[in-house]
Amino acid sequence: FFNMSIGVSTLELADATSKAMGARCSLDDILTIWHSIGGVVKQALAQKKGVKLSAFGTFTLSTKGDPLFVVSNTFATTFKLKQRSFGNPGNLPVSSLNLVQLSKSTELARELVDKIYTKFVSRIGKAVSEGRHVLVTIHRVAEINIDEGYISCDFNENFLQFLRKGV
Repeated sequence: FFNMSIGVSTLELADATSKAMGARCSLDDILTIWHSIGGVVKQALAQKKGVKLSAFGTFTLSTKGDPLFVVSNTFATTFKLKQRSFGNPGNLPVSSLNLVQLSKSTELARELVDKIYTKFVSRIGKAVSEGRHVLVTIHRVAEINIDEGYISCDFNENFLQFLRKGV
């Protein structure tokens, strides 16, 4: 028996973000922005580059070429999280999530994209601090699972196949 009341999905996080931002943006805008992050991460990892999601963590590749999500020290410390073992990160160039790129792909102003991203990540933190089980989807790439003081990342099988073909 799975108790859904303790879990928080990406949709619920987006809804909470939308309510917190008031009339400035719709739930659709927030989901569009959050889902477009998956495309950015997929493209970067295919090019053997990492992507830092500010205040949350970094997507990179291991020394073996497998994808990894490494939670940021700040997020882990603030919310007292331990990361399940993930392998050794390779020495890839890492760049911050390009908000201008997200803005262009979503046709929303860069400032609004920044505010939505920041508020969404703060909503993840709020749910974690309430002791809730949080499942964050990075569209077509991975699911980040935060529960009982641990954070882990499961990569989508289609994404893993996509990366293997590029190698």
